[in-house]
Amino acid sequence: AGWFDQTVPPAETQRALMLAQGLPQCYVGFAYTPPEYCNGQTHHVEAWDFPDDTRLKLCEFWTATFGLSLGAHCGVEGLPRLQKWDK
Repeated sequence: AGWFDQTVPPAETQRALMLAQGLPQCYVGFAYTPPEYCNGQTHHVEAWDFPDDTRLKLCEFWTATFGLSLGAHCGVEGLPRLQKWDK
């Protein structure tokens, strides 16, 4: 749930994150909740509003999940910039 999400209250994201962080032997919890708002939509539109940030966060997640090096496996710095603004 993003800051402006009208479908899932931000408190739900906070509860899920607290659960994940409470089990550090199983999970590394992090939240990515940009201020998303795209054509009146506020739920799951971060990939359209913040494509570069979303790409980086997903790369960070998956490289950590598989124990890989971020720099060696993502190459996000070499990809075209699609984002029109920063958070």
